[in-house]
Amino acid sequence: MTDSETVESVRRDDEKIGLMEAYYLGTRTQYLASCKPARESITVRSEEGKGDLVNSLRFFLRRAEELEASDHLLEDTRAFVEDLLERYGVGEPPSEDDAGRAAELSTRWAETFSAVEANRTIVHTRDSGFFDIDRAMENPEEFFDPEVWDWLKEESKEDLREAIRTLAVDCPTASVMVSLRAVERQLREWHNERSTEDIDLGPWGHVLGELADLYDDHDMERPEVLTDLSYLKDRRNEVNHMETSPSSREAEINLRRVQATIENIYKEIDR
Repeated sequence: MTDSETVESVRRDDEKIGLMEAYYLGTRTQYLASCKPARESITVRSEEGKGDLVNSLRFFLRRAEELEASDHLLEDTRAFVEDLLERYGVGEPPSEDDAGRAAELSTRWAETFSAVEANRTIVHTRDSGFFDIDRAMENPEEFFDPEVWDWLKEESKEDLREAIRTLAVDCPTASVMVSLRAVERQLREWHNERSTEDIDLGPWGHVLGELADLYDDHDMERPEVLTDLSYLKDRRNEVNHMETSPSSREAEINLRRVQATIENIYKEIDR
């Protein structure tokens, strides 16, 4: 956004307020609140657009939707930013009146932020010695090679994200089931890459059988990943029964096996 552009509220579709985001919101609120007592050390605009009054105000505008800010607060903040851009050059400190205005807006944004945080539900994630669950939740794509993650269908990506989240809150059965759903989807993708006839429905075992027949018909050696898929199919059938519930440790191992199987499917398709 340039100085000549209208200041608007911008939001990415996947943007949510996490703990780190909440921390930054708090620091920006404190920065605005300090404008009046420390105004001589405050810069309205900087060359890089960082660490200044205008940039801090824009930080809140970009997060207005998540914070459920009122239209009145949005209008006041936009108007103030546009006014500052017109009246100040790079490196200039705010006047006493403008510093006071920034501090007033700080209070209003802090109250808005507090109202949202009051409704936040904190869920404690379980520790794991097998892999870093917190990191996996933040960056599930790191579970795979970049080209494999890009190849995955969007539905499979979402299943894998959910599998990690449910494992994090100690729901191993849900984690196993939803991760195996991602494998089944990529199994069909593999079949449809190799066959002239697409399979969109039908039991997992049927798709496996059709795929194995394709290799037999062409006198090709069956890939080892077919054995892995057969194992995961049996695992899913076990978990479907009420008598069998996986432990969290078993769910972790399952997730790693799902990862390896999906990567091996990709290698077979890419071969």
